[in-house]
Amino acid sequence: MKRSALAAILTLAVLAAMVLRLYGSAYPIAPDGSNLESYAADYLARGASDPGPLKLYESIDLGDRRWTLMEWGEDLGALRLEKGLNGRFRLTGASYGSANFQEWVVEAGGGKYFLLGGRNACFNIGQVTVTLSGREYHMDIPEGDRFFTAVEVDSRTEENRAGPESLRFYDRAGNELTEQIRWN
Repeated sequence: MKRSALAAILTLAVLAAMVLRLYGSAYPIAPDGSNLESYAADYLARGASDPGPLKLYESIDLGDRRWTLMEWGEDLGALRLEKGLNGRFRLTGASYGSANFQEWVVEAGGGKYFLLGGRNACFNIGQVTVTLSGREYHMDIPEGDRFFTAVEVDSRTEENRAGPESLRFYDRAGNELTEQIRWN
């Protein structure tokens, strides 16, 4: 009896270890993102010609989701990651294009958020106002050549993208720059 109980416990322990190892391999990206670049390069290269170097910038965490601003060659976009129970991440998608700005409305952490990433080397943008479903939201833009920021929006927001016509750009002194900003 003791032998069969011991064998059962050992079998369960081995199975548990295998399950944990398998689960860990499904979420291979470290919490600090230190190995994200290599996983992202492999993910993006699937079936695509090499458009150039991959550069990673800021990340935004919302609930169990993370978005990381990236440039892949000349394209600007974001990587989408999902956090596992082990605190590690897996890459679930990427969105990118040739524009100077990329924007999304996402659901995460029990809310809706507007995410805006962009190139700011030439523009000196200090604030952005976005209008979604008739409501205005203001975002302070951090200094730097690239930025990635988010603002929580009303849960009834229907749009999943804003587009250039819904955005107003301002410099750090509050002067409007919208007409001078090149979207592409």
